[in-house]
Amino acid sequence: MRGGNAHRWRFLLSVCLSALLALVALSAASAPDAADVPARGDDDGTGILRRAAKAAQNVSYTGVRSVATRVGSNGVTTERIEVVHRPGEGTRVSAAAGSRRLLLRSSPALLRLDTRALEILESNFRIVRGGSGVVCGRPVTVVKAVREDGTLAGRFWVDDATGLPMRKETRDRAGGVVHATVFATVEIGAAGSSGARADARAEPWDDVVSERERSRLRDAGWHLPERLSWDLRLLNARSTRESGRRVVHLVYSDGVSAVSVFVQRGRLSAESVGTSGGWQPVVVDGGTVYVSDTGQQRRVWESGGYVYTILANAPPAAVETAEERLPGPAEGVWPRVERGFLRMGSWLVG
Repeated sequence: MRGGNAHRWRFLLSVCLSALLALVALSAASAPDAADVPARGDDDGTGILRRAAKAAQNVSYTGVRSVATRVGSNGVTTERIEVVHRPGEGTRVSAAAGSRRLLLRSSPALLRLDTRALEILESNFRIVRGGSGVVCGRPVTVVKAVREDGTLAGRFWVDDATGLPMRKETRDRAGGVVHATVFATVEIGAAGSSGARADARAEPWDDVVSERERSRLRDAGWHLPERLSWDLRLLNARSTRESGRRVVHLVYSDGVSAVSVFVQRGRLSAESVGTSGGWQPVVVDGGTVYVSDTGQQRRVWESGGYVYTILANAPPAAVETAEERLPGPAEGVWPRVERGFLRMGSWLVG
């Protein structure tokens, strides 16, 4: 009897020890990185950015912005865009003289710092003052977005007189600048049409996709997540039609970075095979994702009768997270997508 009890006790001890080790392993595996949780602490720069969000509603301006994006590990591409903003009417964007391509007739969600973007920003980062400076001859206050681990996620240069955001940069966790935009010239209070030379081929994304409509589309088989990660939340959802098919444009943001996801029912065309336009096929989990980092990070693939496209001005880790959150790629061939990108307007200016 005594031997049987000892055997049972050894068995129970073994089970308990195994359970404890499994719990410890699970805790260690699920413990978030310091940078993967919302930052805590006093925010002395929040009021400045709230003023910037209001400026988007109240301040008219026209100007030229320089947009720089890191390409690969060393390269940088730069575009110049003409911007005209009229309160109550919106923002119009076009390629500046000498720029390579048309951008957007209607602005993307992150061209300005709106209320929703600010809410997301405040929930993810500490917002602190970072000194002062001058942009286009105008005094500005610098505001920093800081991660929980103390690394810098981004900076905003806000005009002291009007609250208009004059410059912005996005940084990866290593401290490198992955995207930056700054006014090269700006005229406050001007709302002329000379800067808004938008091409008629650029389709505006005027059809807002409401929460109810997104739910209906999900029931019909569309994959439209409300989040791509704990910090990348849906900021804006719109749609248009490309070649007669509906395209849903989802903009996700952590308040600093922008990741756009385009979803369209259909298949990639097999009419052309090659690597024009900088596209390269990459095998992922047995399927093919077409990748291009010329100007911004871009990914396109087919899965389950839908085509998914990612366009991002964000650190590479955010793009990888977005790709993992969406349905995986099916086996495919080289698509003819480059012209479609140009028609839809493929540049995020935020």
